Amino acid sequence: MIDWSAINPQSLAGRLLRLPARALPRGAVMRIRHGPAKGMKWIAGSSLHGCWLGTYSRRPT
Repeated sequence: MIDWSAINPQSLAGRLLRLPARALPRGAVMRIRHGPAKGMKWIAGSSLHGCWLGTYSRRPT
């Protein structure tokens, strides 16, 4: 799985990859996709989008 948080948000690739996440309305409720909290709810705008993608708290392998 790709660690989206590791991609520099200031780079062109980072800005392009984050465009769809910006389209989410603030307050939208999303299900966490991966990780220990998989299936729990996350509210858009409450923290980084990596939280609901399940990549924010990934352990190094």
